[in-house]
Amino acid sequence: MRLIHKDYVRKEFVDYNKHMNDGAYFNVFSSAGAQFTNSLGLDEKGRERYGVTIFTLETHVVYVKEILEGKTFNVYGRLLDYDDKRLHVFLEMRNEDEEKLATCEIMLMAINQKERRAGRFPDEVLASVREAAAESEGEDWPQEAGRRVGIRSKKEKQ
Repeated sequence: MRLIHKDYVRKEFVDYNKHMNDGAYFNVFSSAGAQFTNSLGLDEKGRERYGVTIFTLETHVVYVKEILEGKTFNVYGRLLDYDDKRLHVFLEMRNEDEEKLATCEIMLMAINQKERRAGRFPDEVLASVREAAAESEGEDWPQEAGRRVGIRSKKEKQ
């Protein structure tokens, strides 16, 4: 996984439980996801040059351990899968002791800015995507990835 974002829990991130609010996690993961796609060549200049941007199709956050105001954290990212128009990205937030705090699984899509509909990654971006995918080759699939939300029925538990 590559380090893509460093930050700390600001006062405005904290809720009535005195820990980072769920909405703040979404904002942090959204920023980290943008930094990840920027690193692939779809930063402001790339979006302008290629006429392609990124839209988020789906997001799934799993909260593992709380973090309190003032504490620092890092967000790491990796590419789980891709094709010529979609990215399946996995982000992991860790505290200063490298303990997992939360994870975020995101499905992103290339969008043709002129048509405002699904597009395709330019060849140069796709080459960067392949390189990012190669960085994670051989790593185990994250246990939080691919999960569904729901309460298992008694039948399923047996």
